[in-house]
Formats: sequence, structure tokens, C-alpha cells
Amino acid sequence: MFRRYLQLLRLFLLRDGGKRAAYCKKTGYFHAQGEGCYFQIYNFGVEPHLLSFGSNIKVASGVRFITHDIFGDVILYKNNMDQHIRRVGKITIGNNVLIGSNSMIMYDVTIGDNVIIAAGSCVTKDVPANSIVGGVPAKVIGSFDDYEKKFMEKTKAYPWLRQGYSIYDKKLVKLQEQYFWSEQKP
Repeated sequence: MFRRYLQLLRLFLLRDGGKRAAYCKKTGYFHAQGEGCYFQIYNFGVEPHLLSFGSNIKVASGVRFITHDIFGDVILYKNNMDQHIRRVGKITIGNNVLIGSNSMIMYDVTIGDNVIIAAGSCVTKDVPANSIVGGVPAKVIGSFDDYEKKFMEKTKAYPWLRQGYSIYDKKLVKLQEQYFWSEQKP
């Protein structure tokens, strides 16, 4: 138990999602984890060994992975039982997946490759590959490939691309302000 708290503290103190993911991979925190992951969150629930991540997984802030429920406690009390009952399940996530802010992924779920989970979604069943899901409960609302094309088309007009700016560069901030707040966009 103490070891788990130390790991949580370490994850909390690592303020960069890439470094946080590297630490998780190095320590074998999950059942499996591929390359190129980014975890904005630091708390993966009480059973991180029931999580499996592919490569290129991006997890935004506020995401929760639910690997168990506490209905067993209701049954225990109702039936005056003394043994502990808990339903648990694994969560498997494929490659190239974005999980949007404040989403919840429930146990016994497999998320395919090339998937976007919209912010605020609750994923209660398997998500097919090459899809975008959103809502509560999450349903397929689009195609990963279609969104990728739209994304590439929209962003190619940005004048700061391929300039090598970091996200904190004052020149980048100025270019973005000019682009988005000027009356004459290209």
C-alpha cells in the first residue's frame, strides 16, 4: 500500500505527460504499455495492472479508468455477509488513441486502434477501430480517417507550422494571436 502511494506521489510530481508515461513504462506500472504515450493524468485507479495501453496513446486531464465497481458492498450489507465481493475487469486500449478530458472508461472494455474518445464521454462497451465516439454512454459519431483529413486540411494554413517553435515561445504566441484575432485570415 505504501509503495502505491509513493508511486502516485511520483506520478503527481512529474508535471510533464511524456515524462509521466516514461516513468510508468520504466516501472511496469500497467499490464502493458507501448511507445510514445502521453498521460496528462497521474491517478489510474487502484488497479493499474488491469490497464493495457498500446503505442501513441494520449490521455487528457480528468480521465478516469474504472476497473471495478462497489456493488458488492451493497450485496454484502443487504445480505449481512462478511466476505468481500468485488467485480473487476480489464481495460485494453489499442494504438493511436486520444482520450478527451473528463472521459470515463469502464471495465471490460476494449478500445480499437485509431480512435478518438470525445471529451466528457462515458465508454461502457467496446469501441471499434477507426472511429470517434462521444456522449454518455459513448456512441460512434464519426470516423478517425475523416477527422484526420479535416484536421490536416484545417491546420496546413497555420503560418507557424514547421517553424520549430515550442508551445511556450513568445513568437509562437504572437503568430497565433495575429492569425486568430486579425480580421483578414487567409
